[in-house]
Amino acid sequence: MSIQLALELTRTFKTRIQARKGDGDYVPATYACCERDDYIIIQAPTKENYRDFWRMVWRDGCKICVSLSEKLSASDSNLCYPYWPMKEGEKMAIEDNRFVIECKKRVDFKGYAVYDLSVASTDPTLENVASRVSQVTLMHFDAWPSDTWPDFDLLGPFIHALTKKEIQIMRKSLDNYIPPVIIQSYDGLGRAPIVWVSMILMKDIERKECFDVEDLAKKCARARPGAFHKKIHFCVLFALAFRLSSLGGWTALEVSVLIHAGKVFL
Repeated sequence: MSIQLALELTRTFKTRIQARKGDGDYVPATYACCERDDYIIIQAPTKENYRDFWRMVWRDGCKICVSLSEKLSASDSNLCYPYWPMKEGEKMAIEDNRFVIECKKRVDFKGYAVYDLSVASTDPTLENVASRVSQVTLMHFDAWPSDTWPDFDLLGPFIHALTKKEIQIMRKSLDNYIPPVIIQSYDGLGRAPIVWVSMILMKDIERKECFDVEDLAKKCARARPGAFHKKIHFCVLFALAFRLSSLGGWTALEVSVLIHAGKVFL
């Protein structure tokens, strides 16, 4: 199955929203459920459809968004569109204030940044998700180009911090509804599924439960055709699992040696 076909077959149909003229009916994304938790794996928003991204966030009440795009551009259609404000106090207005996204806080870490965003809607045709203002945490990891071997000393702590944030959201839920975590990479393949599986693994590690990397990878591949379409994706996932198990106190072996062995295998 070609990548393009995989992307076409797994588009998410947007329902339960009364759309305006010009709104898209689809976003290039896949709902993925595993281990009782929901995720949305999505391609990089463009200048033409980034408003649909925020409609999806609003509709599902999403609290966590992850961007893995290492480069963003408002003019180059081959790169991810900068779909959120990146400076504290900066606002992004979409369609005459239909949505207003404001960056309340930005904290920079090694390899990634965390943005606290407020999302407000002035569109009376959209459903209320709890109020007219929603709080969203966007975590942007920009140190991992597509189809490359990442720095696990950066990626591992990022996954660890991301999972902690997800658990915080779960514990704060009052109505038993846990909104899906959005994971965005350029094509929705490779990196995004790796992060999805790794978040599930990290929670199993924190709970001191057994985990099966291969089984989770197969589940992801069934939900997202073409998810791991290159050998490097599997190798990165397994190497990252060792790094996460080290962070969780499971692995006594020298993790750097295991990661190097995986890199040599490629």
